[in-house]
Amino acid sequence: MLSADDEVVFPITLDLTKSGFSARIRKRIHEEFNELMKMLEFNHKGFIYLRDWYIDGRAYYFLDINEKKKTVKQIIALDPLRVKKRIVLDRDGTEHVTYVYTDTTNAQIVYEIPESNVIEVTSGLMDDDHQIWISYLNKAYVPLNQLSSIEDALVIYRLSRAPERRVFYVDVGELPKSKAENYMKELIRNYRNKMEYDSATGTIKEQVRHSSLLDDIWLPRRNGSQGTEVSTIQGNSSFLQNLEDIDYFLKKLFRSLNVPFSHFNDGEGSSNVIGRTTEITRDELKYAKFINRLRCVYNTFFFTLLQRQLELKGIVKKHEFNQEVEGIIFVWNHDSMFTEFKNLDIQRERLGMLNDIMQYVGKFYSLKWVQQNVLQQTDDEIKQMQKDIDKEKPKYKEMGIYPESPDGQPLDASAFGDREGDEEEPEEPDSADEQDEKDDEQPEEHKIDSNKENPLTKPKLKSGMPDFKI
Repeated sequence: MLSADDEVVFPITLDLTKSGFSARIRKRIHEEFNELMKMLEFNHKGFIYLRDWYIDGRAYYFLDINEKKKTVKQIIALDPLRVKKRIVLDRDGTEHVTYVYTDTTNAQIVYEIPESNVIEVTSGLMDDDHQIWISYLNKAYVPLNQLSSIEDALVIYRLSRAPERRVFYVDVGELPKSKAENYMKELIRNYRNKMEYDSATGTIKEQVRHSSLLDDIWLPRRNGSQGTEVSTIQGNSSFLQNLEDIDYFLKKLFRSLNVPFSHFNDGEGSSNVIGRTTEITRDELKYAKFINRLRCVYNTFFFTLLQRQLELKGIVKKHEFNQEVEGIIFVWNHDSMFTEFKNLDIQRERLGMLNDIMQYVGKFYSLKWVQQNVLQQTDDEIKQMQKDIDKEKPKYKEMGIYPESPDGQPLDASAFGDREGDEEEPEEPDSADEQDEKDDEQPEEHKIDSNKENPLTKPKLKSGMPDFKI
């Protein structure tokens, strides 16, 4: 599959970050998964595999295993209509499952395949008798047939009523019935046939206008009160109008397919916009969830295929693989633009809520409660985030970033190291004029008379020292 920039795009990738496998085992699993994807040619045939599985409701894949090298050599998609599952019970009640495949060229040739060489992927839907797997399209058969019938009936009715018709009321007077009928036939024949002269051959030829018999109506009239008259019957001009009945069955068909009806109104209105989450309709979200459910069901094929390949090569045993199933995640391609917009909108709302609630932290809410309920962080994420913050403190100093405390005050710079240029500069002594201005501003009782001895400026003598007078 190629993107708009002609770059290779993998429709599905493997994520093992939440599994308990070691780094070496994870690397081996990634290598085996990529090898299986190349073997399937999933980049080019993935659409065909998924389309056939969605239509048939089940899919069967044959694994050609190399017993000597203990690896899957080839993966072949089988026709589900030619595969039957056979279950045989032993005397002790043990089930033995095999698959019977009928040859495509000769129906008399049948192959019996063991269960270990076949992977079965079903839709998860069964018929009313719980006997066979059915397709997701099964519930759309009735609405489709109803829509086809109403369309055919509508086309026939409106085509037959579409053209205008002329009505000839012919006055036959008191003629007997037989003579009146002959008179009417003569008029119709004369109106239908037209004699023309052909200048190329010099002969007279007769042209028959068959449309006159289809479009015109001839009716006899007696007593001669009104005479011969020609009138027109208007045709049905609303051929493509008033299609409510068609729209009803069309919507019913789309609902059965789980497809939003906005996909049918392509280019009509703003309901078919692709953009931010505020522009996406609820039906589009339901459709996206339906697609995700289909992917989860089809993931059973990749789980089984990967488990058998790892077991054959002795990388991971079956019971070990089953224990880590929840940590093995298959990531499908999605609409990156819509997902990015959705994540940005979620983050924007959370940060806005965080800004509003921070003034109450320490009074009504704790910081941990805000991290868990507003930012939706788990305990592991909170611990990891704190480790990253402590590790990045030197970078904060270089970038000039100083976080704030929960009460909105800047944190002490000592937590991030001394800021450059933050040393306190010594205060310069006031000049004589500035000192005089300050003295003038003081009250009278606080002013000091320069003629009197100032006790504050009198030098203090050390104890035991004589007081010398000059």
